[in-house]
Amino acid sequence: MPPRAMRRDRCGGADKVLEPVGTTTRGVSLRAVGGPGMVCIGGVAGDRWTSGHFEPMEAIPTGTLLTTCSGGVAGFMAMRLQRLVEQVGQGSLPL
Repeated sequence: MPPRAMRRDRCGGADKVLEPVGTTTRGVSLRAVGGPGMVCIGGVAGDRWTSGHFEPMEAIPTGTLLTTCSGGVAGFMAMRLQRLVEQVGQGSLPL
């Protein structure tokens, strides 16, 4: 969902966004969050580990947290991905 639509449909934006792509779409995720909110970069599917020009004071809205999460290969392999997908679909994933 585009950030503008997310803010409109979710009464001001999402509370939390899990960003699986990484630095290439970080800005989109930050704009989708309402304040206060959180963006967690949990992957680098965009195949770009660094970003050239990033100004945190400009890019991160007031009241928004930007964090990362990486459990490494062992943690990923142990994760029950299908169960997470099912919980998201049912709206029962504990946050």
